Amino acid sequence: KPFTNVVVDDAGKAGAVILANYTKHFNTTYTISTDRYTYDDLAKTFSEALGREIKYVRIPYEAAKQAFLKFGMMEWQVDGLLEIFKLIDNDSPLTNNPDLSVYKTLTGEEPTSMKSWVSKYAGAF
Repeated sequence: KPFTNVVVDDAGKAGAVILANYTKHFNTTYTISTDRYTYDDLAKTFSEALGREIKYVRIPYEAAKQAFLKFGMMEWQVDGLLEIFKLIDNDSPLTNNPDLSVYKTLTGEEPTSMKSWVSKYAGAF
């Protein structure tokens, strides 16, 4: 299922624009999403950037929780992450924002695509 996300760099730029002219944005809520993709799209993007095949494999929530805990994540963090996964699975508008124009409207710039972000940070993976 498709979902939307925001690149942290883009969130920072949008925040800076808002704070630079805070009176204009007072009492306004923005939902900033910069790209829409599926987990399979994400695996393909990582495969291309890393030069090796990456596959998305769906696992049950409880198995995911145990794996994240074994990686050393705090339980409250894992529960929050699983909540996001469940929202995606249920096609929630909270994780599939239909309006991808807010970032460009605020900043005047095109948002960073997931492909660009993965390519930029491929060395970290």
